[in-house]
Amino acid sequence: MNDLTCRQCDTEVLPMTERCPSCGIEWPGDAYIGTLLRGNIQIEEVIGAGGMGIVYRGVETHLNRNVAVKMLLNTGILNRRTIDYFMREARVLSQLRHPNLVSVLDFGQEDDGALFLVLEYIPGQTIEDLIEREFPLSHDRVLRIMIQITSALEEAHRHKVIHRDMKPANIRLESVAGVADFVKVLDFGIAKVLEGAGTGIQDGNSTEIGTALGTPKYMSPEQLRGRDLDARSDVYSATLVLYEMLTKTVPNAEQSVFKLLLRKGDEPVMAPGLKRPDLRIPHTLDRLVMRGLHHDPEQRYQNMAEFRLALEEMLIDLQGVRSRPRRPMRAASEIIDGGTPAPDDVLELAEVVDDLGTGTIPGRPALSQRLENAFQALSRHEPGAAILITGPDGAGKSHAVEHARRLAQAAHVRLFEGHCRLELIDRPFRPLLDVL
Repeated sequence: MNDLTCRQCDTEVLPMTERCPSCGIEWPGDAYIGTLLRGNIQIEEVIGAGGMGIVYRGVETHLNRNVAVKMLLNTGILNRRTIDYFMREARVLSQLRHPNLVSVLDFGQEDDGALFLVLEYIPGQTIEDLIEREFPLSHDRVLRIMIQITSALEEAHRHKVIHRDMKPANIRLESVAGVADFVKVLDFGIAKVLEGAGTGIQDGNSTEIGTALGTPKYMSPEQLRGRDLDARSDVYSATLVLYEMLTKTVPNAEQSVFKLLLRKGDEPVMAPGLKRPDLRIPHTLDRLVMRGLHHDPEQRYQNMAEFRLALEEMLIDLQGVRSRPRRPMRAASEIIDGGTPAPDDVLELAEVVDDLGTGTIPGRPALSQRLENAFQALSRHEPGAAILITGPDGAGKSHAVEHARRLAQAAHVRLFEGHCRLELIDRPFRPLLDVL
């Protein structure tokens, strides 16, 4: 078939023409549409295109299942070294197993020299689409999406795979079992295949070959400089995705590619809350973002696990802030006189769990149970209880505090410890003031 004529009406077209000017079919000069790959994958339509190749929707005929087929076109720069590298990289990618990573089903090379990957087909929209259609996004929603992204990258990094092209267009969201915003991270490691095989970068939104691989406005400073990369580069790029979901832009969106490439990398970044003061972005979320975007990799989150945990803690904090209104916390002296509050009050009221007297916690199963009940309640509702443990020297207060630490960790509750002299215990909020 002549790839310079429309496959339907024979009108002369260029290979990358998106629509025939005569008959109107899409991608009229594409040589793969309508053909069989590997004898059982029918290539149906183009679903994406870029400088490195084209992505098709295909159908596995024996399973009647949609797949995505990414063709890395033979543009004259592929040689035995890059082909071998691609095959090694594809084998590693095919071994990645994570619910938020797109699965590699097959890979190989066609007779015409084109390299291909057969991937899980993911319906739904990209984060780029989401931002365009639904901005502004709730902070809860943004954090839940980011937790899935970082979890996927964490697994990839465990296999020594650096993404290097994290951007909203490479993250797709689908609905799974009625759950919206289920993340799938796409295009893992493909840019690395052509490392050193060419020069230059075309535009701010395209992955291109060269020393600095990826999309310039989402690159870390070290990636822009063409330096060796590790997981912290993906931390930076993933934080830019977070920044864009919060603000609908990235810090240097207005700069040209060449200005981006000439940057020193230590220019100040405007915090999301300052960029969009109308959106009331919490200061704590600003601080999280600014750490992820630090120009010095040593000052960022050092791995995806650390970044993910910070996001999870932020989500818990934001949910706590919006929980049901708190009733005023009574003074410690009132609670001592009033006894143990009802279970519904445990989240708003300072509670005397027990006066240890002369006993010790290993021999105080009742105290242990009351501590456990308190932390179980805290894990189900809004944090905010103050637990007061009193007793003379040697009564076992330190054992009780240690037990409380273990319970807090198991219940995913933050524990702040404060101490005060017993003669000051009747002053309102004295233990809390000590903590503050």
